[in-house]
Amino acid sequence: MKSISELVAEHRARMGTSSLPKPYFRQDAIQPCMGMDGKMHDTLSSYRKTLLPSGNPKGERYVELGNESLPDFKAPEFDRKKRRDDIKRAISEV
Repeated sequence: MKSISELVAEHRARMGTSSLPKPYFRQDAIQPCMGMDGKMHDTLSSYRKTLLPSGNPKGERYVELGNESLPDFKAPEFDRKKRRDDIKRAISEV
């Protein structure tokens, strides 16, 4: 007869290799922060409600920082001749 610890170890081994999907839980709790309605909020959902026109006394829509889209990055183009002339001028000034 198997001991409890052996049965538990076998069960954990079987569950670790399951092909079934595992649930993903996202936590809604955040550090307390001031919302647009002037109140402190400790859940992300209640804070985001204050960003909507219906959730704040001014009736304005606010954007949560970090969620706005960024413009596409375009590397600056350099003029090699101008750069070379600038370096020569800086060297001659020193």
